[in-house]
Amino acid sequence: MERPQLNTTALQICNQNYKSNCGGCPIRKACVQGIGAGQDALNRWVTGVNEAAEGV
Repeated sequence: MERPQLNTTALQICNQNYKSNCGGCPIRKACVQGIGAGQDALNRWVTGVNEAAEGV
């Protein structure tokens, strides 16, 4: 199974907000979700963050 990676949009949003505006970040809700145990849980988290970023 291929592991999903954070997409360019998500990484750009994180770079713009992480140090100065994390609380106001438009993808924060997806980002701070508990990941859970295991690779499947991590894959779902990455997918959720990517989807949130694409919706910005």
